Amino acid sequence: MIVAHDEELIRSGLRRLLEDHDDITVRDTCRRNAVVDRATEHQPHVVLLGDEPSREEALASITALHALVPRPKVALLTRTADLAFAADAVLAGADGLLRHDTSQQNLVHALRVLCAGSSVLPPAAFRDLLAGLSATALPAEVRGRAATLTSRERGVLTLLVRGLSNAEMSRELRLSRATVKGHISNIYAKLGTANRVQTAVLAHRMGVGHSPAADPQAALGA
Repeated sequence: MIVAHDEELIRSGLRRLLEDHDDITVRDTCRRNAVVDRATEHQPHVVLLGDEPSREEALASITALHALVPRPKVALLTRTADLAFAADAVLAGADGLLRHDTSQQNLVHALRVLCAGSSVLPPAAFRDLLAGLSATALPAEVRGRAATLTSRERGVLTLLVRGLSNAEMSRELRLSRATVKGHISNIYAKLGTANRVQTAVLAHRMGVGHSPAADPQAALGA
């Protein structure tokens, strides 16, 4: 993995902390403006990215990392609880949001989850994020992509926003798990999203499946 943060003390501290674990290899640390070049060179599974001093630059870095092939998982280390910024980070391609004050145990667990291919957003944060968002005007390009969803895909998307797992969707819709998985893959492709959290945030902004009371933990599963 790569640690990218503009504060040298935080970079070195995170490196020492993470290298205490045999299953985590920190290939490099760098300032945020160098992270795309370093990620291109090292092709890490995960990039741990700081969001300071500029949120706009952090979002630009996430977008650039999201476009790499192969694409690393991106965890944003943030001091903010701003829901709008969190939503923008997820939509830009962040796979995880971690607070600066998270415990060492939670940080290491989150990075392992990301390496395994899942997304990381604490359940309470996911619930608050969706509850704090309202349907907003979307760019014409996004509206156009959303309009290509079939009625079945919109139904699956509604259940995804509610937090249902693939198995629960399968039972609800009386479809095989493979068929549900195929619908979800099609939704990702049409909306240009990469994971359930990102898809749920975008869907919520589209006005699909508003359900703040739904169990958010399932939205982090496969």
